[in-house]
This record gives sequence, C-alpha cells and structure tokens, in this order.
Amino acid sequence: DFGTTTSQASTVNFDRTFPLLKPGVYGIDSMFYYDSVQGELVGKEATDAGQGRDAVNLVKEVKMDLDKTFTLDGKTFKSGEIVKAIYKAVIDQAKEVASNNCIDPTIEGVVLSHPAKFNVQECDLIRSASAICMGDGQKLNITGMIKEPVAAAIAYYDDCPDLPDGTGILVYDLGSG
Repeated sequence: DFGTTTSQASTVNFDRTFPLLKPGVYGIDSMFYYDSVQGELVGKEATDAGQGRDAVNLVKEVKMDLDKTFTLDGKTFKSGEIVKAIYKAVIDQAKEVASNNCIDPTIEGVVLSHPAKFNVQECDLIRSASAICMGDGQKLNITGMIKEPVAAAIAYYDDCPDLPDGTGILVYDLGSG
C-alpha cells in the first residue's frame, strides 16, 4: 500500500495476512528528503531531516502530485523517482521483517493498492516506479493492481473467516488525501 502519509507491505503466510512491519511501527512515512550533504532520505529519516528551515527539501504526499517535478537543494526529481525510493524502503523493510519472522523473503509477485480515483496514467506511474525500485536490474513482478477500498474489503473478510455465506460487507475508505 503506497499511502499518502505512510506506506506498508503485507504478505499471506499459512492463509493469513501478515503485516511486514517492524514492532511498534505503523508503516514507513511516505516522505522523501534531499540535500547535498545528507543525500536522499526516505521515511522517518526524511521526516526528521525535513523540519524547520529544511522543510523546503521535504516532499510529502507525493501520491497527490504524481504529475509534478520537485527541486530540492538544487537537484530536480521526477515524482516517479520519489515513488521508486519510497517503494524501495517498503520492500527493504518487508524483506527484513519476513526474514526475522522465518518467512521466506523471496518476492514472487506484488499486488499494488491504489486510490479508487486514480486514472490510468497514475496507476501506470506507480506500477513503473515499483517495478524498478530494487535497482541493479532487478524487477518486481507486478501481478496486479487493486483499488484501496477493495483491498480493505478483502483484508476484512480475511480477518473474519466465520462470516456466514451471503453476509454483506460495506467498506468505507476515509482516505487521508
């Protein structure tokens, strides 16, 4: 889930969803920071660095500005480059948490969630950025894209396996964007 304020990954293990988060962490801040001294920072490091007068070098809510470029400390970044950096941080944490919990960290495929209102171009941008986020010629196998409210409904249903057949589930997605 590439969120407006935080991003996170989950996996299915023994038919149960498992969030790939470090203990006590809700997700990775969807923040990107750059200055010529510290370089590129993502997540909490970016949030912490981008305070006070350094806030001009912090990009937040990039998901809401996918058609823009950002100039930070004299260097220009396309939104896709920032999305790619955030996805890389999420994938790196997911692999680490999986390994620490005796789950195979091999990524066979990725399903990306996106806001229900995203158009084809916005979906293509996050698909392209996520596919190449690992660098070194490694590409993620993007097996699907799913609207966030649909993902929420599936997750809820998965957490309530004893629902009788025919039970209706209404999901309301109060998006932060």
